[in-house]
Amino acid sequence: MNKHIAGAIILALASLLAHAQANDFPRRSITIIDPYPAGGSTDVLSRLLGEQMSRSLGQPIVVEARPGAAGTIGSAQVARARPDGYTLLVGNPGPNAIAASAFSKLSYDVERDFAPIMIAATVPVLFCVGKDSPLKKPADLIAMGKSGKPANFGSTGPGGISHILGELLNRDAGTHFSHIPYKGAAPMSVAIMSGELDFGMLTGPDAMPHVRGGKMRCIATAGAERSPHFPDVPTWTEAGVPGIKIDVWFGYLAPAGTPAAIIDRLHGAMEAALATPAVKSRLDELSIAVKASTPQAFAQRIRADRELYGGIVRAINLRLD
Repeated sequence: MNKHIAGAIILALASLLAHAQANDFPRRSITIIDPYPAGGSTDVLSRLLGEQMSRSLGQPIVVEARPGAAGTIGSAQVARARPDGYTLLVGNPGPNAIAASAFSKLSYDVERDFAPIMIAATVPVLFCVGKDSPLKKPADLIAMGKSGKPANFGSTGPGGISHILGELLNRDAGTHFSHIPYKGAAPMSVAIMSGELDFGMLTGPDAMPHVRGGKMRCIATAGAERSPHFPDVPTWTEAGVPGIKIDVWFGYLAPAGTPAAIIDRLHGAMEAALATPAVKSRLDELSIAVKASTPQAFAQRIRADRELYGGIVRAINLRLD
């Protein structure tokens, strides 16, 4: 048989097999690995999506927290998983864009070892203080950081967006805040509300319940524009610090090599889940904006963010190992 014909037959059979697998997918439960502590924004989003996806796919969606090392432990676990669609990662710029520059040795490469499914949502990141804090506006924060008196900011962990933002403020505004890392948004929120921290950065979903409860205030947003969910909170550009323009995406990835037909099936299930009125309403309450990107657009965003955050990491000389 002609080698070219044989090769074409093999490719055709492989394609048929992949489609057959996708049509039969899933046959058992799917696990979403969240590389952060339970109860945070990625956990809430994944559980909302998982509940809807389990109905359309006919199998349970399980969310497992695998926190540690700025989100890289859980991410590495998914990178090593079988590329069959049954183990997924919920990611954000931390382990998927910042880590590549902040760690000298990383066991995975996000562009090589993962297959993007979609950016599901974006959230604002807010500079938050306790209700009794004397800080009322960005200028007050800058004045505190330049006063020469001991002052601090908290993060949800070394190398995350909140850590990056605190160091960016120090660099661009000339402040001198000390960094205090916490193990996730929940303990840092407690520290902000108690006054243990002068301020900390939280995503909208993490800040919203405490703001509504009157225990926390937001004095600035890291985004390029004001958030529609926090319309009275100014941007740092408005405050004269234009170098701080960051929003956060939450996206889903599978191990590299996962058949395209399975990626398409997962993408369709996620897109349908995000479009349901119940999910849209709940996410809006939490200040989570639905995105539902294509896999291709997600891959482009990862590439762009690796370049963006790589420059920031080098500029602030951030090393995590």
